[in-house]
Amino acid sequence: METESSLTCGNLLRIVYLSKAEKAISEDDLQHVLKKARAFNSEHGMTGILIYSFGYFLQVLEGPEEVLLRCYLRISEDKRHSHVTLLHAVPIMFPMFSKWAMACLGEKDGISINFEDLLRSRFELANDTTTKFLLDRFLARVRAVDAN
Repeated sequence: METESSLTCGNLLRIVYLSKAEKAISEDDLQHVLKKARAFNSEHGMTGILIYSFGYFLQVLEGPEEVLLRCYLRISEDKRHSHVTLLHAVPIMFPMFSKWAMACLGEKDGISINFEDLLRSRFELANDTTTKFLLDRFLARVRAVDAN
């Protein structure tokens, strides 16, 4: 019998979402969230990265579509953040973050993103290309940090 954690191919999906923290997140709080996320993701064949910066979360999640969508629904109902906004959802052949069950980056790592630009471009349909450009540029920076 095949388990979710043994899935390495099939319908893989990558999503990127943005949300606003309801209160300031301490390093201990963040580590607690990461510990739970890493355990869940490892068990369910998911990978990703969480960025916490200036009171906002930006997360990239990759994995089997059904598991990922259930996870995103649970995340969107979490009361520790609000204004959960799906920025990007795309089928993928291979995960971009295959060695990270859940990495975490922030200002201390030289990673920042203009959250206001992303939100503004997301809600202006004419600027969907801008959202993709900003995300692509951001993901390239994240991959560069991973390569070092």
